[in-house]
Amino acid sequence: MARWLGIDLSATTVRVALVSSSYRKLGIEALREESVADHPSVVAAIRAATVGLRPDACAAGLEGRKTFTRKLDLPRAALRTSTMCSPSRSRRPCPSSSTTP
Repeated sequence: MARWLGIDLSATTVRVALVSSSYRKLGIEALREESVADHPSVVAAIRAATVGLRPDACAAGLEGRKTFTRKLDLPRAALRTSTMCSPSRSRRPCPSSSTTP
């Protein structure tokens, strides 16, 4: 059974949901909300909301004005290499990764 933690961050609150999933089943294990004003920092509010939760994976949603995107222009050779060594296509390491003998 996998346990997924979702975190919603806003300027005033931190909301957390712990969801468990298995074959054809989905369940909510915990729902928590912490006010950012009650804590010295946003990090402290996140820690308070997630204390005691043991997820397998985590995803966070942020306000749009607090995030940024950056477009990268890569040469075609680099794009071709990155798709050749993706985990879904092969188990060999990427040519750019450092390996020690």
